[in-house]
Amino acid sequence: MTYSPPSSADLPWSTWIYQEEFRRYLLPFSQIYLTLQRTYYVSFCFLIQLQMLYDIPTSLPISEISLPLPSSEEEWSAETSSEWSTLHTSTPPPTPLFKPAFELLFLETSPTAQTLRYSEFGGYIMISALNSVIMNAYRVASTPAIDVNWHKFDVALDNWQRSWNADPKSHSTGPSSPFGAMAFNASAIYRAASIRRVRDYSKYLSSLTLLLP
Repeated sequence: MTYSPPSSADLPWSTWIYQEEFRRYLLPFSQIYLTLQRTYYVSFCFLIQLQMLYDIPTSLPISEISLPLPSSEEEWSAETSSEWSTLHTSTPPPTPLFKPAFELLFLETSPTAQTLRYSEFGGYIMISALNSVIMNAYRVASTPAIDVNWHKFDVALDNWQRSWNADPKSHSTGPSSPFGAMAFNASAIYRAASIRRVRDYSKYLSSLTLLLP
C-alpha cells in the first residue's frame, strides 16, 4: 500500500473532509481509497485495543501503513468552510507519513519536539503502534536465536513522551478537555505500553480468556 499526497496544499473543504473521514474511520479496500486519509486509523487503533485485551496480533501490520497522520481535532471539528480555511492555513500540526514519523521515535539522537510534532490523534496512533510492536517483540523474543534490542523501545517511549509533553494541549487533558479526550487517552496508552515494556503478561491474558463465558 502506497500513498502519494496531493500536490495542491489548498484542497477544497469538501474534498479535505472526504479524505480526512477515510483516514479516521474506513478500511482501504482498494488503491483508489488510499487517496482518502482519515478513518483507516480508527480501525488500526481498534485492532490494537483487541491485541491488548486478548493478545491477538493485529491484522493491519504496521509495515503496510503508508498514509499521512490525521490533522488536528480543531480542523476536523470545523463547522464551516471559512472556519476550516482559517485553521488549515494557519500553523496546524504537520501530518507526516506514518512510517518516517514512527522510525524517528527510535532514534537515539533525541529528535526535537518539532520533528516529532503531530496532531492529538496522530500522537494517539503513534503510541498505539508502539504498544503493538512491544507486544509483538515479546512474541518473537520467545523464538530461539532471536535477540530483541529492548533499549530501542525505551528510547522510543522516551521520545514519544517528550513529544507529548511539548504539546500545550497535553497539559489540559481529560474527557472534558476543550481539546477533546485524545491526548488523555494517548497518555493512558503510554502508561500501558510502559508497563508492557517491563512485563509481558500476555500469558496471563491467555489464561483469563479461557475463563470467559
